[in-house]
Amino acid sequence: MRYYIVDDNIGTVKSLENIIKSKKLGSVCGYSTSPEIAIGEILEDRPDIVLVDFLMGDMDGVDMIEKICETDDDLMMM
Repeated sequence: MRYYIVDDNIGTVKSLENIIKSKKLGSVCGYSTSPEIAIGEILEDRPDIVLVDFLMGDMDGVDMIEKICETDDDLMMM
């Protein structure tokens, strides 16, 4: 599985990345601390699973998911 992580806290991103690697759940193909940047990267790279923080600064996780689903509703996001 290929994961993409979106969280405005880089410490959380690194913790999730370590869990994914240590549990051999797959690989992290990318991450962003900015929902706006993440949207473009996710739509371009098409990871298997996107892990999204609910509360972020400029745009919350729900808004980000809605924007992605307007373009591609096949991506799995948590």
